[in-house]
Amino acid sequence: MPRKIAMTLIIWSSASWGWTQMRIDYVAHACFIIEAPSGAKLALDPYNGNTWMGYAFPSDVAADAVAVTHPHYDHDASYYFGDVPVFREPGDYQIDDIRLTGVEGEHAGAPRFRQRGATPHNVIWVVEVDGVRLAHLGDNGPLSEASLAALGRIDILVARATGEVSDLAPTLERLGVRVLVPNHYRIPEISDLPKGLKSVDEWTASREDVVRHPTSVATYKKTELPERTTIHVFTPSTAVRAWPETLHRAWKAYDAGAALDDHNPQATAHYREAVELAPRVMKFRWALGRALAAREQNDEAIRVIEAGIARAAGDDWTDELRARAVLGSLYARSGETALAEAQYRWVLSRQRTYAAQEESEAREFLHRR
Repeated sequence: MPRKIAMTLIIWSSASWGWTQMRIDYVAHACFIIEAPSGAKLALDPYNGNTWMGYAFPSDVAADAVAVTHPHYDHDASYYFGDVPVFREPGDYQIDDIRLTGVEGEHAGAPRFRQRGATPHNVIWVVEVDGVRLAHLGDNGPLSEASLAALGRIDILVARATGEVSDLAPTLERLGVRVLVPNHYRIPEISDLPKGLKSVDEWTASREDVVRHPTSVATYKKTELPERTTIHVFTPSTAVRAWPETLHRAWKAYDAGAALDDHNPQATAHYREAVELAPRVMKFRWALGRALAAREQNDEAIRVIEAGIARAAGDDWTDELRARAVLGSLYARSGETALAEAQYRWVLSRQRTYAAQEESEAREFLHRR
């Protein structure tokens, strides 16, 4: 049973494998499972398997806890792991023989977040197992002096495969990194999505310091780390599967609706098709409810979003938040102020979101109450 003492969360695991090293299992995108000698497992940045990626999240991945760098669907799918502790805030934690430290960072492209009233949250997670220290940057921008100082020595750095590898050279040298693990790239052997990402081969082109692991798993021991920084590319988990054709069709319908104004009846028709094809995807439910509300079909909008929360909740935290904000406004229009208040309180209960508009709407409503 988890127990919390001050800023430390201790989770005891009964398994013991008898080895003394860090085991890393790459799922896909930015998600890694870190396992310690005790058998304790920590999941880092699980992705939403119904959005953008082009491939699903495996159903049989388990962990004792989850650490999330920031609230974007491709890093924040902790709902796949059931009722386990989820870490989102900076601090020091203990998961059996895994030491976990969260360092406050800042999401890349911070000015655009601030421009819309959001805070560019990004927690850099440092995981230490048997003396090996791994840092997962998430979507952090250039590291500040404060972040660099807080990170200290890092043996393994998990960083996005964006820009040029050489751009990371000063950071690698400052932190003393021995192994650089790229993530957040397109995996063409599984899917041609996401279109906006390059493949890891493009990122490592012409590099000679690349080690390619033939499987998704590798182990690291402090005394056996490479002397010089080496790029280690993992093979994604064999459990990762490409989207079915129905989900591709649903996203095509959603994109057609998103290209139109919500007041356009055709937008409603496209969103309805997306929901029918993929009823468990929260984004489609939210979009249909929003379009119905825009055309003052309030009763149906309420039914669509209520059904979405009952059936699709947990698909994506941010889209559920947005759907609940729409539902709050619909209840308020109908004079159901208590129901509206419950939805808006849920909106404000979420930690470290980027939904500045919805949070502002919720605060304004509750202030009037």
